[in-house]
Amino acid sequence: GGAGGTWVAGRRQGPGTSLYAAGRWEGQFVDDRPDGLGTMFYDGEPVGRPFRFEAGKPLDGKEPKHRG
Repeated sequence: GGAGGTWVAGRRQGPGTSLYAAGRWEGQFVDDRPDGLGTMFYDGEPVGRPFRFEAGKPLDGKEPKHRG
């Protein structure tokens, strides 16, 4: 799981971060899932890239593998 965001009834809501094996995504969470346009920061890259989720499903490429 990731860190950050506001927890409502055990679920993340609002801005937060999700950690993945290749980096981290920062954006909005709805019902504990990344939702909307955020930024994916890949390890070793100097700048983030736009990356969109819809209710937890990636719309920009395949889903990154979670860290851990």
